[in-house]
Amino acid sequence: MLHPRRLLLLALLSLTTNISVTFGQNKPAGPERFAVDIVTLNTRDQYRGAFLGRLPSGQLQVALQRDWLKKQHPKLFETATAEQERQRKAAAEQFENRLKSWLDQQPEPGTLRAFLQLELRRTQQAARGDGEQPEPPQFVIVELPEARVRSLVTQAPQNRAVAMLAWRERLAGVETKQVEELRKELTAKGVNLNDVADLSDRLPLLPQDDREWAARRAILEHQHGEGLEFQGFGDALFQSGEGAKQVELSQLLGQLFEKQLGSQLSELLGESQPARKTTNSNAALQKAVDAAVAKGQRAVRVTLLELDVASGRVTVTGRLLARMPNDRWESVWQSTIVEDGSQPRPDVERRIEDDPQIKGLKQTLTDLGLQQELSKALRFGAATMAAQQAANKQFNQFRDQYVRKLDVPPLRWSSDNASVAAPAKPQN
Repeated sequence: MLHPRRLLLLALLSLTTNISVTFGQNKPAGPERFAVDIVTLNTRDQYRGAFLGRLPSGQLQVALQRDWLKKQHPKLFETATAEQERQRKAAAEQFENRLKSWLDQQPEPGTLRAFLQLELRRTQQAARGDGEQPEPPQFVIVELPEARVRSLVTQAPQNRAVAMLAWRERLAGVETKQVEELRKELTAKGVNLNDVADLSDRLPLLPQDDREWAARRAILEHQHGEGLEFQGFGDALFQSGEGAKQVELSQLLGQLFEKQLGSQLSELLGESQPARKTTNSNAALQKAVDAAVAKGQRAVRVTLLELDVASGRVTVTGRLLARMPNDRWESVWQSTIVEDGSQPRPDVERRIEDDPQIKGLKQTLTDLGLQQELSKALRFGAATMAAQQAANKQFNQFRDQYVRKLDVPPLRWSSDNASVAAPAKPQN
């Protein structure tokens, strides 16, 4: 779940073949030294900012600093800011109407209704011009036709994080300075480079299509409601999260033992069941979606674990699935974490060993002379916990962007990576 995070304008990349996309070692020499994303048009004009995503219309959305755009591309600045103001008015009216409709459907008192009332009051005050008028947004969002784009360079998350911090601190020359230079300037100002910058209040207000609004509702209801979550490994899927029975460590280690020792150990331990199969992600997602539909939920979070003893890797893939207006479910957020299952993590391994069920299993394996296999399994267990913690952190960073306000920042996800579950039965 879990590329996350998350930064200001997190979006997965979905582009057609006539756009050259460069990542990591495949980038031409130079662009990866910067902190900002770089869009180059066929005319060689460059736009430096934060790539937001690709719209269904094929337009690429990019957030650019207002002052930079005005200086570098004055004609586009004039047209973009005029369009932005038009869209702001339309978005504000749309947002107010949607909030009123949602409140009519949410009669029960609670944290969600209280939040919606605060959001409605905020947007009505802004529409009336109450209080001190805010400055124009720091960023302008422009849309570039895909056919005009020659190349797109999206920076690695650690570089983009530096850009977000530099923009937050309003450093000069963020678009043209190399990432190391920006790091030095931020450090000199006493900025913690591990901070995650939230720039949502510096973005312009844009209208939202029905899919984006459905995703926002799902995220907010997941936060304020039951927060339905599932965790799966092997051929099993368990409900997890607050109030649900937690997946037992003995179940996880049992799968590791099956993979390491095969059926012989299972027989010695008196387990006649066959070794678990690799998780069928599509079946797991469908099972989670069916449970969400049965409970009347709009969102469900699914975390799937894969243990590869041969390669020594643990993989955790997380998704947040949201119900779309057409009653299909799409992964509006997803992330994959890979950890080294051979790396020692003494503190975590000791915590696992202290689990009462693990203690009993440890004694059985010691009596069988399988201490080495137990040690390997404990390391895999520790790697799994580390991967889950990293996944949870990424999910929390993503979610936190969209539960503070319902109108910003833009929410984009890639249809190519959406892991769309099969349609569920329509809800009333």
